Amino acid sequence: MQYTLTNYGYNVQLKNETEFKKEHADHADLVVAFGGDHTYLDAQSKVNDPYKTAFLGINSHPEH
Repeated sequence: MQYTLTNYGYNVQLKNETEFKKEHADHADLVVAFGGDHTYLDAQSKVNDPYKTAFLGINSHPEH
């Protein structure tokens, strides 16, 4: 995903759960969260304007 978006000219920043802050979401066009329910909800709660920043959650722990 990072490779493809970078090739299309997007600035891609990877942050883990503890590094991702509201300031990052404020400057993002898209936030993608990989993880379980907690990761999804935590990342989504940092998106201040859902009309400005698209959000995609991918469950990487489907067995839970």
